[in-house]
Amino acid sequence: MNHDFLGAMQDVDYVFSKKAYSWSSGVHGSAVEGGSFISKGHDDFFNSPDCSEIDFLGTILTGSHVPQVEIFEQKSNITIMAVADMSASLRVSGTVTKLVEMARFIICIGYSAYKIGDRFGAVGYGDDISFYFDPRIKRMYAFEIAEWLCEELPLMGTEAKVLPFVNDYLAAQPSLVFWLSDFHMPDEDIRRFLDVAAATHEIVPVVFWDSAEFSRLPRWGMGWIKDPETGAMRMELFTPRRIKALHASFEARRARLEALFSEYGISPFIVTDEFEPVDIAEYFFGMRAE
Repeated sequence: MNHDFLGAMQDVDYVFSKKAYSWSSGVHGSAVEGGSFISKGHDDFFNSPDCSEIDFLGTILTGSHVPQVEIFEQKSNITIMAVADMSASLRVSGTVTKLVEMARFIICIGYSAYKIGDRFGAVGYGDDISFYFDPRIKRMYAFEIAEWLCEELPLMGTEAKVLPFVNDYLAAQPSLVFWLSDFHMPDEDIRRFLDVAAATHEIVPVVFWDSAEFSRLPRWGMGWIKDPETGAMRMELFTPRRIKALHASFEARRARLEALFSEYGISPFIVTDEFEPVDIAEYFFGMRAE
């Protein structure tokens, strides 16, 4: 495998806080009742008319005149989707190539999903929907997606008008969605997607930044930079003062992104340069501690 893809194949215990809606067994809490031996308690037969689950001993112990039905908690699997920004800037090589780090992230999450029986898929967007891998439980599926990203797929510009259509490729039931991008786009475009997607799904924004964009710049001379808010490329005259201002603009952009996502109860996971599986594991560990 190229790009150290094998090094990204590490199991991460991710968090899904919503209720799953699936009859397929898994490890996540489900809105579906039954199908396991984990008891949730009892309910009156009139509320849960299931003769096969009447608990006669429980009825006697509760002293109820109505037969008591034991309710069992279902553990279900879920759908994991990677929503990938395929704008051309992700293939530019600086300290790293952001597209490669995105592919390594996909392998890590896809492998983790396979290990616990969750479905995993991906959809990419640029100036159109650029690819779609339907969610499956398949051992090497994430590697197929990663190789496609890095070897086969031409990258393109990003049109904000395409983002709302990405929702059409997400599951109808609540899913865990990793939105992979450098988020060099206007705030209103981010909100337009989240207003729809976050109403149903649990969204994890994964922000891929390259330190060469803001901290490893030439002290003097001309060069191209990408605006951290709009994504537009522009020619700049680099001076020590200008470099300091550019670094400050990225710090300000980070603060604004965190504030924007917090409006939806979301915390972004920011990858600067190389993606390390241990970092996303710590991100989810922090979510459990909250």
